[in-house]
Amino acid sequence: MADTGIFTMDTLRTAACRFTANTTIIYFNSLFSTVFDRDSEPCIGSRLLDMVPEAFHADLAALAGLTPQNPSSSVRIPIVDGKGGSIPLVWDCKADFTPEGSLRFITAFARPASDDLNYRTAIESLLKVANDPALDYDARACGILTCARNYFDMDTAHVERLSEDGAFTEVDQRGLGDITAQDRQSIPLADTALGLLIDSGKVLAVPDIGKTPHAALSEKAPLSPVALLASGIYVNRKLYGAVVFASNRPRTQQFSSQQTQYCTLVGQWLGFIIEQHRFLTELQLRERKYRHLFEDAPAMISILDASERISDVNNSWLTTLGYERTSVIGRRVTDFFAAPHANGPTPELQHDVHNVPLDLVTRDGQIVQSRLSTLGSTEATSATLAVMVDVTERNRVLLDLTNIRKTLTKANEELKRFNAIAAHDLQEPLRKIRLFGGILKSALKDTANPEIETAIEKIIDAANRLTTLVKDLLLYSRESERSYARQKVNLAPLLDEAINDLALIIADTDAQIRIFDLPEIEGDPVPLQRLFTNLILNALKYRREDINPEIEIFARTGAEESLELIVRDNGIGFKPGEERKIFAPFVRIQPEKSSGSGIGLAICKSIATGHGWTIRAENRAAGGPTSSSPWIGKRPQEPRRRQHRTNTRPRASVRRNRHEPPEPRPN
Repeated sequence: MADTGIFTMDTLRTAACRFTANTTIIYFNSLFSTVFDRDSEPCIGSRLLDMVPEAFHADLAALAGLTPQNPSSSVRIPIVDGKGGSIPLVWDCKADFTPEGSLRFITAFARPASDDLNYRTAIESLLKVANDPALDYDARACGILTCARNYFDMDTAHVERLSEDGAFTEVDQRGLGDITAQDRQSIPLADTALGLLIDSGKVLAVPDIGKTPHAALSEKAPLSPVALLASGIYVNRKLYGAVVFASNRPRTQQFSSQQTQYCTLVGQWLGFIIEQHRFLTELQLRERKYRHLFEDAPAMISILDASERISDVNNSWLTTLGYERTSVIGRRVTDFFAAPHANGPTPELQHDVHNVPLDLVTRDGQIVQSRLSTLGSTEATSATLAVMVDVTERNRVLLDLTNIRKTLTKANEELKRFNAIAAHDLQEPLRKIRLFGGILKSALKDTANPEIETAIEKIIDAANRLTTLVKDLLLYSRESERSYARQKVNLAPLLDEAINDLALIIADTDAQIRIFDLPEIEGDPVPLQRLFTNLILNALKYRREDINPEIEIFARTGAEESLELIVRDNGIGFKPGEERKIFAPFVRIQPEKSSGSGIGLAICKSIATGHGWTIRAENRAAGGPTSSSPWIGKRPQEPRRRQHRTNTRPRASVRRNRHEPPEPRPN
């Protein structure tokens, strides 16, 4: 279009305006004044930018970039009229330049914008904002709402989100940060555009709500809308809310099909970016969670690329080896290996391994012993995860324990050997003391000196007791150092043998022994017989004077399904706190009650320990010494009952019971 003077502008049948590069208005014609309800006198010298919606400021400012080589352009820029309305127009612009090529002014001629052009322009604006990777969720949502609001020529745009007790405003064209606490308060669904949308089941397009049955909505809703346009937002195929455009003035015409279609498209785009935002937020939360686990894991973790170079390490890796992260990333992992793996081939990293020994070198040259496990690359990633556990201190402790165990084993063997040699060497002098003591007693039996006879008897008695002690010591030494066989043992015949060995003392004490059904166990039968013999003998030795001894032998299930073998008596018991002492060598709780070396129960403990059992004593309220095995699981099957055997020895009083073992009872 040719350059036109001010006089020519007044004769045109279209609105025209002339302005400078900074949009300062130089002149506009009478038709511009009529169309936009603007008086020329106050407008001349003001900025055209102030008459244009903010969303189009950038388009208007871009006109300042016209050049003599490209002096014309057509843009769609609505002008806000004197009543606040927005009139969409297409402006054909022509720039005028000085001889030096500087921009003097721009003359713009208005022509009505067709609906198709407006729709295409709005679609282009929507796609430009929605696909802008530089925008975050908030900016993208606000940009979409602003584009649509300008296209519809509405006053406000916001998203109403469905809640349990109604709906609330989640975002509007101002952004998330400008939503007030009052905006976020839920209001009844019936008083919202979302409620009307749900009721209608389609896009809500109301040019004048006062002419509908929902006129009361304009009084209840926070925005007091007069015109409404809304479409549903679906996230994961569920109704999330609605995008709502409102105006406080009625529209003279119905919303076109293009406008309702555009509103639907806006709702779909918002649903997509909300779903995308949720996914990215969840992904970021997972990233932070697993990053936290990675960084703060107690093990040394590194991530290697296909060339075995370090792409990431955690804090434990850096702390243990003494490096800064920047000095590690990009280096080959073998740079930190000790010989023979340093800077050489690494078969450990070629495939998945578990708990492989690997020595590392710290920054100051110290060796760190570790155990390496790797998870190799997959089709989804070419990275390798290498996890190394620092076992330097553990290995040092294990080595110390091994050395201590060797030292203790050697000392124990030497002590046992010393006990055996000492006990063996004592037997010969003791035999001579008994022999010559007997000879001396026979030679002096006719002397009428009772003091001499008493002294000789005490010598012989002491020698006999010391001989018994030496024999018990030898037996204890052998039991302590022997290994026990493992075979099925039926306890019934084993107890028969033990009772037959004690038949004389059982008969002399008139003891009653009750044996309940006992299970078959694994062990060495000869030491086990000695264990039960010692336990029964101990019960007979420490019996009460006023009643006959009663001994019960039975089995029961203990803690954690363990099997307990019980030998319970009605003897004198022991004081509280003496439970552990009675199984120690040479300990007799009440030495005045009976003779003995104090080795019998110590041998019982040695036999029980050698079988992997524990043995304990409970006081009279619960019974006598108790032997408990650590077997866990199904209780061993009980053997068939055997009848007690008899021989030429005095018969002991023994009863066998088929019923369940007795409950613990006070004595």
